[in-house]
Amino acid sequence: MTSRLNLLVHPADGMSFDNMLIKPLVEKFFNIVKYEPGVNYNKNDTVVVAKSYQLHNKQALRIGKKGKLWYDQFRKQGFKLVVDNLWEDENFVHVHFPKKHLKGSLILNNDNWFWYNEAYLNMQLDQNSNYSTDTRYNKYKGGHITTKHLALMAIRRAKPFRTRLVDELRKQNLLESLLWSYLEVYHNPLPGDAHPSHRNPQRWLNPKWYNDTYFSLVVETLFENPGLHTTEKTFKPIAYYHPFVIAGQVGTLAHIKSLGFETYENLFDESYDKELNHTKRMSMVIDNVKSFDRIPYDRLTVEKLHHNRNHFYNTALIQQRFKNEIVNPILEYAAS
Repeated sequence: MTSRLNLLVHPADGMSFDNMLIKPLVEKFFNIVKYEPGVNYNKNDTVVVAKSYQLHNKQALRIGKKGKLWYDQFRKQGFKLVVDNLWEDENFVHVHFPKKHLKGSLILNNDNWFWYNEAYLNMQLDQNSNYSTDTRYNKYKGGHITTKHLALMAIRRAKPFRTRLVDELRKQNLLESLLWSYLEVYHNPLPGDAHPSHRNPQRWLNPKWYNDTYFSLVVETLFENPGLHTTEKTFKPIAYYHPFVIAGQVGTLAHIKSLGFETYENLFDESYDKELNHTKRMSMVIDNVKSFDRIPYDRLTVEKLHHNRNHFYNTALIQQRFKNEIVNPILEYAAS
């Protein structure tokens, strides 16, 4: 194998870090090569990369009369296969990728992928004055906030636990105090939300959502599931000077702390993070919303807000972690 490894990807399939934001980090260590039919590739210096969403994807890339998945020809030739599962939880790949192709392959999971991706995405957005979180959130630097709404709760996709949460907030007369959305169930966007035709509505930012609320009630992707899958939903308030309560998997706050971020035990009862009973954990999250005291942020809270934002954008740290957690496992797998 040469000193510089090739990552072979299909142009229509790509991979998580084959984009203008993260790509420069990857290209320090790898050559990203686009698959072309008929070209001979060397398995001694090339690893094939396929996205984990294959079995249930009607647009999955298939070739030949038998409709084989595009990477299968290389797998049969002895090429090593990296299954890119960075955007999904660890169980996703076993449902959406052929199990017989997983043996001997490297399943690329990383609980911190969304931190790294969101940091680079936000740095690009911050160059646009319409999105600049550093200038739009100056009021947070002194702890001054408005009292228009209690908390921000943004939900897009329908999930049973999300519906239960919203219904319970309504029963307890808390929903009306929130700035909230639940698009797939109640079809109610946040005020000033992206137009449905926007190319990336999930990353749309309206600074008023954060300026007009004390904290974020983060409703994560998973709740009852074991393991950890921390997405952009959790990292948004970290990046935007916002305290947060998280309706997510057990241990989410502990994981965030392990990364060096601060949580807000001075504002909330964070014992919910250890509660194994899902019904009780949701109730404890709601109790935090109910009991929140609408007063200006104290000094400790402001310090935490600044620490989190600075840590979130620590590019030297991100680059080192990215190398250790994503680059090195690929290099070690290719050399094995």
